[in-house]
Amino acid sequence: YDISAYIVISTYDVGMGTLDLYITYPAQPTGHKAFPEYYMVKLGSFALIRGSNTFREALTAFRNMRDWAKEHRNRFIAEANAKVRGLRR
Repeated sequence: YDISAYIVISTYDVGMGTLDLYITYPAQPTGHKAFPEYYMVKLGSFALIRGSNTFREALTAFRNMRDWAKEHRNRFIAEANAKVRGLRR
């Protein structure tokens, strides 16, 4: 457990017109048979009905978060594939 966030979450409330962005990260289990705990941190909230500038800011933040998650996902896949290739030799 490196206490780094690798999970990104977004929610959209249709009634309020808000986009909320979160990250989630695991914490080390505290006991021998304990499960890890997960913490969620809100990165931001955007009222999309406020106007075009707020909408663009929200869209940019969402895309940046999505791209960041993709970079981590691709790195994890490459590391896993390298381990599998090493086991096959």
